[in-house]
Amino acid sequence: MLLTVDIGNSEIVFGVFSENELVATWRFASSPGRTADEYLLLLDSALHRHKCTPRDIDAAIIANVSPLLQPIFQSVCHDLFGFEPQIVGPGIKTKLKIKFEPPSDLSGDRIANAVAGYYLYGGGPLIVIDFGTATTFDVVSAKGEYLGGALTPGIRLSAEVLSGRTSRIPRVELVAPSSAVGRNTVQALQSGLVYGHVELIDGMVERIRREVGQAKVVATGDYAKLFSRLSGKIERVVPNLTLEGLRMLWEFNTESRSV
Repeated sequence: MLLTVDIGNSEIVFGVFSENELVATWRFASSPGRTADEYLLLLDSALHRHKCTPRDIDAAIIANVSPLLQPIFQSVCHDLFGFEPQIVGPGIKTKLKIKFEPPSDLSGDRIANAVAGYYLYGGGPLIVIDFGTATTFDVVSAKGEYLGGALTPGIRLSAEVLSGRTSRIPRVELVAPSSAVGRNTVQALQSGLVYGHVELIDGMVERIRREVGQAKVVATGDYAKLFSRLSGKIERVVPNLTLEGLRMLWEFNTESRSV
């Protein structure tokens, strides 16, 4: 079995693959304050809860945006499984031509998203939108070139900053109100945050398409389903796209064999 780990700024998402099938997935809060021992105990417990043991895990691959957490999870893998994990970073084989400069600045989750989107959903041109702490747009050409993309604060982060920096702005549920014209503070916030993000999505997709052609649009992340209902541009929602990309990257970088 293969353990895939997507370490984000807010959450750490885990997936266990048996051959090409995702058989278990779970999440932890992303906290650099936790020690390697704490994460080891949490991971061991989660594996057993999903009817796995550390002995069942043959390999692991990690995409990471937190420099503080990478050595912690390398230590966890060494102590719990007895091997070093594959780290998505410089030198890894992606089967895409990376045009981003410098390539070392490109986070592993974005590489995984681009790989999975391109190879699982019919090549490019392709736009992958990931709704996380940031909303990211990753673009792959018809020739399999990772061209780059765009980054903007995610909707949840925008809402938290707005309520945290102003005295009269409450926290609101991030759902679409019935009207773009809010009749109270909550509705006005929901309209601006949700519909404003929809316009951002649709506008960015159109701008990118003017540069690369009629690209397909695949979405993943916490709010992908919400925005797929509201945006006219998103064609496919894949909740575990990043984990699938990590599985593919591990396969690209090892000999052909089943796990």
